[in-house]
Amino acid sequence: MPPDDKRCGQGKEMPSIKEVHDNKHLSVGARGELLTQLRRGTSAQHRQLESLPRLRRLFAEDYRISEYIALLQALYSVFRPLEANLLNSVPAVAGDLGYRSRFSDLESDLVDLAGDLPVVDGIVPRVPLHSVSAQVGCLYVLEGSRLGGRLIARQLAGMPGLSPDRGMRFFAGSPGANLPDWDQFCRRAESLCDSSPARKAAVAAAAATFTLFHEQLSYE
Repeated sequence: MPPDDKRCGQGKEMPSIKEVHDNKHLSVGARGELLTQLRRGTSAQHRQLESLPRLRRLFAEDYRISEYIALLQALYSVFRPLEANLLNSVPAVAGDLGYRSRFSDLESDLVDLAGDLPVVDGIVPRVPLHSVSAQVGCLYVLEGSRLGGRLIARQLAGMPGLSPDRGMRFFAGSPGANLPDWDQFCRRAESLCDSSPARKAAVAAAAATFTLFHEQLSYE
């Protein structure tokens, strides 16, 4: 499908996926040492993930609904155990950072399009979530992907069988839901990782999260 040049939200152009990762759309106050280190420390993993054929195909003119369903199924196998671990961690910081679970939207999309849910083996993701800093790093990847998801939703707009309230909730967000405040997320993350060891742990967890998604989405 050709790119959709319509704007989303309240008349504001969504940042590109690269801009999301580079943090160029942030206010000056939301940029800090943690975000700088996260961007630099995960740039290689981020590029590797974006280069996967399964993700690049999203922007192909002949993209098929069967490919989209397979992508959602692959994402489900990561999000289900990863979000469960994040939300059940002690202490859990997802709520403090304003993170809203995307798992239910992903489930609804799969039920809409595939009729059922894939079986997940329940293996604990290889992402260290034992500390606040590690959870911050993981959530940095998940929240960034939420912003990127809005771009994907715009690209898929008009594809037969998809609409904001059917099959596209995961990328577009639930109808009526507001996009989380990325600037606020970044400021809170900075306050939770205000030392060099904390920032180092956050970067390691973010890199591990990117790698986890890369491994899962590499399978065809």
